[in-house]
Amino acid sequence: MKKSLTIFITLFIAFSLNTSAIEVAKNLTGLDLPANPMIIPEGKSNPLPKINNADNQMYILFDNLDPEISNQVSNYIELAYYDIYKKWPNPDYNYYNLMVRAPYSDATLSQYTLTDFDVAIFPIGSWPLNAATQGGIKIIDKIKEMLNAGKRVMVIGRYWASYAFHQDGTFAGGKDPVVIDFLQNEIGIDPPQTGVIAITDGQSYLPYHIEGIDGDPVAKGYDYYGNIAYGRNVEPMHPIAYRTLLDQFKLASNALGTGFAYLDKYGKTDGDPNVPMGSWVGVRADVGDGRIVLWSLAPDNIALTELQYFTNTELYAMDWFTKDLPKYGQWIDLEATLVNFGESLLDQQKTQEVRIRNFGKKPLTISAIEWNEWEEPGTFVVIEGGGAGVLQPGEFRTIKIGFTPTEERDYEDQLFIESDAINAPSTAINVKGRGGKDAPTGPEIRVSAEPFDFGVVEIPTSKTKDIYFNSVGTDNVIVDNIEFYDNIGNAFSFPQTMNFPQVVKPGTQYTFSVKFSPIDYGKSYSATLKITSNAVKNYVAFIKLVGKTKSSGIGPSISSDLAFDTLDFGYVTLNNEVQMEFNILSTGADSLRINKFYLNDDYDVFTVPDGYIDQTPVLIAPSEMYKIPVNFKPYTDMDVYYGELGMFTNATNEGGNNFKIYLKGTGHDPFSVKGEVQNKLGTLSMKAFPNPSGGDFKLEITSKAQFMNASLNIYDLKGKVVMTIFQGNIEEGQSYYDLNNALLPSGQYFIGVKTLTESVILPFIIVK
Repeated sequence: MKKSLTIFITLFIAFSLNTSAIEVAKNLTGLDLPANPMIIPEGKSNPLPKINNADNQMYILFDNLDPEISNQVSNYIELAYYDIYKKWPNPDYNYYNLMVRAPYSDATLSQYTLTDFDVAIFPIGSWPLNAATQGGIKIIDKIKEMLNAGKRVMVIGRYWASYAFHQDGTFAGGKDPVVIDFLQNEIGIDPPQTGVIAITDGQSYLPYHIEGIDGDPVAKGYDYYGNIAYGRNVEPMHPIAYRTLLDQFKLASNALGTGFAYLDKYGKTDGDPNVPMGSWVGVRADVGDGRIVLWSLAPDNIALTELQYFTNTELYAMDWFTKDLPKYGQWIDLEATLVNFGESLLDQQKTQEVRIRNFGKKPLTISAIEWNEWEEPGTFVVIEGGGAGVLQPGEFRTIKIGFTPTEERDYEDQLFIESDAINAPSTAINVKGRGGKDAPTGPEIRVSAEPFDFGVVEIPTSKTKDIYFNSVGTDNVIVDNIEFYDNIGNAFSFPQTMNFPQVVKPGTQYTFSVKFSPIDYGKSYSATLKITSNAVKNYVAFIKLVGKTKSSGIGPSISSDLAFDTLDFGYVTLNNEVQMEFNILSTGADSLRINKFYLNDDYDVFTVPDGYIDQTPVLIAPSEMYKIPVNFKPYTDMDVYYGELGMFTNATNEGGNNFKIYLKGTGHDPFSVKGEVQNKLGTLSMKAFPNPSGGDFKLEITSKAQFMNASLNIYDLKGKVVMTIFQGNIEEGQSYYDLNNALLPSGQYFIGVKTLTESVILPFIIVK
């Protein structure tokens, strides 16, 4: 018998709500949970899976976990979860044709090994995460199994957060320690104020608006309205079902998960947001090498005209899941779509390398690599790596390209690659260059502008990653040394002995390995590699490395809300005392106990007010924090002071038993006006004139090398930025800035230019 769609229509009455703080509901009237929320019924239908293409099994969708709505609306699963993939990401290569649709049951899990799939989709409806099959296979166990195997998991459900954290006895069955540990320590859910909120007022349903984070790879700024008939310039349509409760959750300040969708309007559909940001309904996280996305609301409560905006985020979640996973069939992947030789000497060949990869699961056959021939033959040539051939799954091919200009002009061509790739059987690499008599010659190096990200690494494991840079000049680059310029915690290291000098030929890439071995839980790490070579311009180059660890789920754990556990006061006027604060975070499962504080300060410039570190022990409950103020009072001009505020604790995370906060500050004499200042090597100098200034003034910066990621700011006497002049790269030579001090009152300031390696400070006075 064909099922019908039942719509519940209600009259929405205007009312006033106090939404300064959304509170978890105590009255659970209207809550619709399964009769036995711990056991998932097999159902009356055939339990054998529906398989679209038996040879292409990459994703699995469990379709029996929301029987309440499926029994009312026959095509609910297709509408909200399944058919949406038919033409995505494109009609020829879509997720639908690679998806197995099956019930979550003992039969399915005996027929398939779940980790053979790249993605598992759990539309769990009103079930908790510890619900199980008739044979006792819990959803949470299969989620963790997928993530431990580096796979991807999508969870869409109504009450999973409340099952884990709401204190009402109705949700008691969901208080599974494995679920709670996973949500708190792998995702970062903050239990207080996590749970359902009421979306009714008397006899009326309350509408709400969900806002997506703009720029997030899952949300991409999409928003939608729920619990109301709504339409954007179209006839309003009701949701499939009205609800009395909406599940939402909080995220801890050190959460590994990233919220992407949140409640911002409650009880209304227009005007400004009336809910403080922080009531999340969507979160994504990297868990080891795996990835997970969770929604705490289901699409049945979204107005039908808005449903497409919700399902769009499901599609983008699949894109986020699969962008770095091998594809089905033959799949060509270009390391770069543009090779730019820059300016080159006439009649001299310059070379560069580019790599292509078979990112598919079947052998890729390359039938031809040839030029479009916009330029004369011989201008651009393939020196190595051309011709037909077969790339096995995961295999790379390096193509070496030569450029020989004969005139002073711009050159451009395309290198076409023909293959049997299902994503791009004909693709091209754009190649550019310019001929010039005065083109720079000699060795040159190019490094990645983006950091090399090691992701989340579990303690006590480590991860090794290939790091690389390119030789883009006309002569060999001779690398004299590669060393760590900074390496907080010494978490990064070279797994193999680095021998120097190393010769890197023009147009080639130099690759070496770095190992990331973190020791502290719940911490973000970074390091900078310094490369010294004979490069003409970039003779000192820097590569950034980043990585992080998840929070400890056992015992007490300690961290801080400071980057690199460093409290930096910046520049402070001599004999002027400045106070800054930081928080000690209790990030473990048990209370943190600080038994004793100590302060190491050879110059007596750092102090802590009475009552903060002289009264021990200090007990900090899990997920709570303890605020500590520190004072800094310098005595000498331009001296950098260092100190340590240490504490002995019961923390079980590495380094936590003797935890340290690093203190740093610089003294500044505002009356010491100098005409020009420079760094110690004399490679970067700055002067302002006139100084003192009564009106407009000019700033001159002289650089003898290129400095990356520079910032040029004006600071007040407390070290606060009051004007940003420039951010970017400082090129070799002289740079001028014409400035107007109309927005700054009379007084003492200083102008600072900071780069990755250098810092130059110029005292400056404004007199009006």
